[in-house]
Amino acid sequence: MQIITDDGRFTLTDPHGTACPLAPITVGAVCVTASGSRVTTGTLTGQPDAHGIGVTVAIDGAMDDVFASLTVTVRNDGDGPVTLDDLYADFGVDDTAPNAYLPADIVSRGLVAGVNASGTHTAHNPSSITHPDDRPTPLDSPDAFLLLPYAGQRDFRLLVMPYDTTQFELVEPLRPSAYRCYLRSAGRRGAPEYAYTHWHEPARTLTLAPGQAESFTILLTFASSENDIASFLVRFAQTPRGFSDGANGMDSLYHFLLDDPKSIHASHDLTNGYQSAVITDGRLSSLTTPAGGIEAIDPDMGFGDVTITYDNDRKFSTAGLNGHLDADGDAVFRDGPLEATLSFRLDGRTLHATVSLANTGSEPLTLTDVGMAVPLNSRMAWGVDAAQRMIRHTQVAGDNSFMLATPSDGKPPYLLGIPADGVRWELFDLGKQPTRDGETREVYRIHMHGDAAAAEARTHEGGRWRLPTSSLTLAPGERRAFGLDLLWVDGYDEARRELIAHGKLDVQVVPGYTLPRGTEALIKIDSRYADVTLTAEHPDETAIRLVEDCVIDAGSGDGATGSYAGTGDGNGMGDDGNRHGRHGVFRRIYGVRLDRLGENLLTLRYGDGHVGYLELFATLPVGELIDSRADYLRRCQADAPDKWYDGLLQERNTKTGALLNPDNYDEIKGWRIYEVTCDDPGLAKPAFLAAKNAEHPVEDEVHALDRYLGSFVWGGLQRTDEEEWPYGVYGVPDWKNLRDHRGLNGNEQLHIGRLWDYPHVALTWFMMYRIAVRKPEWTALPAREYLKRAWGTFTAMYRYPDEVGYDYESKLDNTSPYRTGYYNELVIADVIDALRVEDEPVRAAQLEAYWNHKADFLIRQAKDLFGSEYAFDTTGFETTQAVVDWGRGHAMRVWNTDGRSATSYRAGDVERFDRYQRACNIACRGWLENGYYVTGSDIRNDTMQYTLSYMSQMGGWSLLQDALYADGSPFGLLRLASASLLSSWALVNAGDKASGYGYWFPGAENQGASSGGFEPLPYATTWLGQPADRGYWIYGCETDLGYCGYLRGAATVVADDPDFGRVVYGGTQSDDNQADVNVTRGVVGTRITHITPTDGVNRRFHLIRSAADRIHVMLDGARYASATIEECESGRTIITLDVTNALDGRATLRAFTHDGAVLTIGRHCGRDLTIPVSDGPVAISLS
Repeated sequence: MQIITDDGRFTLTDPHGTACPLAPITVGAVCVTASGSRVTTGTLTGQPDAHGIGVTVAIDGAMDDVFASLTVTVRNDGDGPVTLDDLYADFGVDDTAPNAYLPADIVSRGLVAGVNASGTHTAHNPSSITHPDDRPTPLDSPDAFLLLPYAGQRDFRLLVMPYDTTQFELVEPLRPSAYRCYLRSAGRRGAPEYAYTHWHEPARTLTLAPGQAESFTILLTFASSENDIASFLVRFAQTPRGFSDGANGMDSLYHFLLDDPKSIHASHDLTNGYQSAVITDGRLSSLTTPAGGIEAIDPDMGFGDVTITYDNDRKFSTAGLNGHLDADGDAVFRDGPLEATLSFRLDGRTLHATVSLANTGSEPLTLTDVGMAVPLNSRMAWGVDAAQRMIRHTQVAGDNSFMLATPSDGKPPYLLGIPADGVRWELFDLGKQPTRDGETREVYRIHMHGDAAAAEARTHEGGRWRLPTSSLTLAPGERRAFGLDLLWVDGYDEARRELIAHGKLDVQVVPGYTLPRGTEALIKIDSRYADVTLTAEHPDETAIRLVEDCVIDAGSGDGATGSYAGTGDGNGMGDDGNRHGRHGVFRRIYGVRLDRLGENLLTLRYGDGHVGYLELFATLPVGELIDSRADYLRRCQADAPDKWYDGLLQERNTKTGALLNPDNYDEIKGWRIYEVTCDDPGLAKPAFLAAKNAEHPVEDEVHALDRYLGSFVWGGLQRTDEEEWPYGVYGVPDWKNLRDHRGLNGNEQLHIGRLWDYPHVALTWFMMYRIAVRKPEWTALPAREYLKRAWGTFTAMYRYPDEVGYDYESKLDNTSPYRTGYYNELVIADVIDALRVEDEPVRAAQLEAYWNHKADFLIRQAKDLFGSEYAFDTTGFETTQAVVDWGRGHAMRVWNTDGRSATSYRAGDVERFDRYQRACNIACRGWLENGYYVTGSDIRNDTMQYTLSYMSQMGGWSLLQDALYADGSPFGLLRLASASLLSSWALVNAGDKASGYGYWFPGAENQGASSGGFEPLPYATTWLGQPADRGYWIYGCETDLGYCGYLRGAATVVADDPDFGRVVYGGTQSDDNQADVNVTRGVVGTRITHITPTDGVNRRFHLIRSAADRIHVMLDGARYASATIEECESGRTIITLDVTNALDGRATLRAFTHDGAVLTIGRHCGRDLTIPVSDGPVAISLS
């Protein structure tokens, strides 16, 4: 460090070559005389004063040192001892020249800086002090250091630090650039202005014997960032309490460090009764609640870094940089004329995170992209408790954007992020960012301006972005702030309330964001605004009507939506001037019908120019989608009698039309070639085709299934009942490879231990049994043989892991069939029932023992429901619900305590597990979001990649089961279940002739094709390794598993929703309007509702009028064409189903109530009735 000494004045030179002149360093004292009186000395010099006290000040530092050492030596040159009650040194920079970088308000008002106990300065004017509470709080920490701004420099501060035994016991401001630092303060602390001060650290005096001297060492250096400050202080065993201009406290570290540590990450706390935040190197590095809860922020990365594109595609990112400190202690980053400031402020429940951008140049700056990194603690890994990780839910929709982070197990609190008013989120993507350890990792980014990012997306194959984007022009001297409020909420209902309170819209849509043609969506919008309007992207092909416009009470709702207590700002006026009640919320419900197939963007306008977006997708009616998909699979069957894969239901490239098989893997490379013949992708296709034909058999499709099972499966993929290890199913990469190379792993393994595959094969056999029961003339085998093979497949699944070597055993600890949920395995309960019908009690009991064992483990012992082949997977939430359904009927009613029972779960265990598994299922599912590709979709860590997977619908079935049969209000769960079950139908490429037979890839040859999932990012690579085309995969992969789940959940549910009124999920309704339906009086007159089922299966009907008033009707071996509900003023209800397609001698109807009310069907009465039926009307009466 260069030091210039001129007539006792010192000037230091910073790393940029800027001179930092120090003000004259003056030393004074208060001396206690022999008589006990206290005398204030003048400025002490090298010449002893009247009391014999002399002072010398010296500074030293080599050119290659990063700091200078200033020594103050006090001597007693008198004849007797001297006691100093006070000893101080005045430090400052020479501010005789204009200091452009001192805070303007301090300079203009002549204010000086006091210091509080947390180690940060506060501005005050001593002459204005009239009350003890108004007095400055003195710094009372073990020690202190100074940060002094100086003229001509924006980036650096002069750091003044006492060294070794030297301490600043008390620091008082003299002017904005100078401070009095007390080396001894026993006298000063007794001054009247400190009468109300409670000191924590002891004050000391200094006694010097004649001829004795005492030296005090003070280090001077330059620092530009929290990292610089912390690194320098820690080098000398100190740690800072603050980083603001002026005086900051510091503490001693009671251990030794390296002489020159490479880097220290500087952190400080922002904590109150609601939030516990840590700011490290200017970024948010930790956020929890003081009461506990999981960490919300990725511990390896900082929250708040920005990436900016400006000035003809110049890119600038704060990631990995050490920012300079401004006067408020915030991190400032500069790139030419662009200045970015990151700040965090705690205000009650809310942590305000703000990015401020300023143009410090003389010319306008156009910013074409402003993105902010949002790294949440959502990275999963083996050995990590999934419940300690967050799942990101993000809605990027203009002014109506937000973020919600939920713990994986669904236990509150949740972290809600709400953009400040006027801040729009336009686009999201992934960007590379360094971790604190120097690695590079992709991180989720939100773009407040996204023109450049949207343009970048269009340069990539398949890239696009549908929402509007913009740029920002900053005039010279202009500053723009982008705020984000972070607060903890106690669940989804409170999140909705807070969104409204912060000026956002709470939007819910039934039946979902994927909307079959002919179905009207009801869109409920609750907000602080009375003027919310809705417009369509395709107005000529969209019908919009206003259904309801009202103000609702703050406490309305039944748990489906929660209450809105606390919304409003207390004065009855919103920020935009719209009237809104302190205790009420504006509600509008719109009805929307979409005729244009494919993506449909609806625009919300409200308030003073606010704009939000809803992303819907219109499909063909579900029944047509089911038929189109099944026909497509049939058309893709391999017709190759001379090939070992004859009969294979082949994968197809929707973009090129190429059929995939072991002779042509097309664009699938490496180990993922298994997708073509086996595992979940290969086995899902026949599973769905069989399940569909069990509901609606088509002869050509049934023959295709028999060919697949006879040519490809039996004796190939699956070992026959005449081979050793019968019914064993071969795994990856394909059965031919594994049969030909038995010793592939060097240990003669059979490779029949991949348990995920068995349920798909078992389901296919069982569905063929159902088909053979109805259409024996179409099938190659008798019904009982198909059922036997289903039984044998499940038996092998449970037996062989303990009997046959397992090729995954070396790396997975979930090879037990009892510990992991497998998709499609729930069909085992139907196989058990069918075995009993077919008089096979022994085989039924065998499977029941296996299944009950699994139910027992999951209900009583399972902790992590997300473990599968991956550290975090959403695949178990069909099985978890299935064991709940099973457990409700098989829990012990009487038990002993000796622990010998194979089944030991009780009814209470089942219900506790149900709540746990349901919370996990919901946590990894889009609920508050407003987009077809996320609402109802399962979410694997976040909402930006691989949504609309098969678990969207499989997990949707699970939620529907609880909505229908679990206690409590069913209506909110019904909404989410319906959205989930419909969601993935957006992936089926199907349309009519007018639409070109498909939105994603038009052409009759592509009718019924499907995508394996959806990629919401502007451009992405799918899990199979190909560029997504507008988010769409070119291969179907595992998606048919989801369609299997839909077939199980397909139902018509008539629900008297407390917010939407009467809603028909999976059907359409018309009323005869003969009755008045009143909330308090019920039905007045007779209300007749005509229902046409549109769920595509037409076997299940439910009437849900309240939490207790529920009627369930199921058909087996039959369907129904229509239903009528007649509700009389007397309270009597008659449901009439027009039964069709009844199987002679085997068709039955089951009807029961939730609350145990008695039903009447003809001459039969009871709470739970099962009767034979034939074609024609069947009336079910409830009195």
